[in-house]
Amino acid sequence: MPSLGDDAEEGATSRTYRLLEAMKSVWSGCNSLTRSAPHLYEMMMCSAPRGNVRTGDQQNSIDKAKGIIAQPMPPSWYDHHAISRVEGIDERMYHNIAADRKPYFMRYVYPALNKQYNNYIKNAGKNAVREFGLTLDELLAVPSDDRTDRQNEFVEYYERFLPVGTGDCVMNRICRRFEEKFDGYLSKHRHDDAFDYTIMKSGAEYTPYMFRRVSELHTEYNQRVANYTVFQQYERVDEFEAAQKDKEILDDFMRACSEVCPNRFVLCDILLDVCYRRGKTKKSAKLVWDVCGDEIIANLLRRNGGVIRYPERDENGDICYCGERFTQKTCIVEENDGTGNE
Repeated sequence: MPSLGDDAEEGATSRTYRLLEAMKSVWSGCNSLTRSAPHLYEMMMCSAPRGNVRTGDQQNSIDKAKGIIAQPMPPSWYDHHAISRVEGIDERMYHNIAADRKPYFMRYVYPALNKQYNNYIKNAGKNAVREFGLTLDELLAVPSDDRTDRQNEFVEYYERFLPVGTGDCVMNRICRRFEEKFDGYLSKHRHDDAFDYTIMKSGAEYTPYMFRRVSELHTEYNQRVANYTVFQQYERVDEFEAAQKDKEILDDFMRACSEVCPNRFVLCDILLDVCYRRGKTKKSAKLVWDVCGDEIIANLLRRNGGVIRYPERDENGDICYCGERFTQKTCIVEENDGTGNE
């Protein structure tokens, strides 16, 4: 099997065109395919790049993006129901090559598709273990000649209804290469050491009413974020638009919290208790830092006597990191009394 480097060297464009030309010459001498071959060849040529010029449907897609009136892709190319309405073609062949699914690597582009794929694999795996006593990977690894009729039927239906296309195209192979390389990376580098969040607090007192109201606002904030996240999964929202919406939700939350507790240091302690008592997550920690980052820094400085220690690049330093040497420096910062006054 050629490597990815071989593909890059030879060029997918030229190989695709040569393959199609070879298929055309074969089809021209086969009477049995006289009716279906011209349609199939036309369909494939319209989707394949030729040299540096993209023809057929690809050019139509580009024109459509520019606002130019373009001929749409025939429904029989991607809709199985439309294939039966086309005359003079080999329906079985059209069903086999219909572009009715996005390729495998696109599941990392569309969150909803990725979720659908993961659920499908999870359920198929459970069914395989329950019926055959094999995991899905173990079942797929068994040669078709060695599988039972029922196992072959299971695999056939599994492949037919996959939410994505798992063909051995270049992009899918690159995607799988990355998956193999980074498989289990996050789990191996996860640290769940206990953290005492109280070191970030000022020790200010607050009433149960303040805690209850901020807790309610925190719940409402999480619900708004969750709702917008669901919306983003089904609609490819522009990154700038998503950032603006996130900021709008955060500003509304900060404004409501300030009405309940105008003192920033007291609000900081309340938010720390609300988020960390419920079980700290990355999202909850980020929220506290987004709202009360300055107050947390001031509290940490006060606990450390206003002293900051940091590494500075030094050729003669005693700290070696990434091939360079550093020296630890100390800086004294004016302390904050925890009320916002220095």
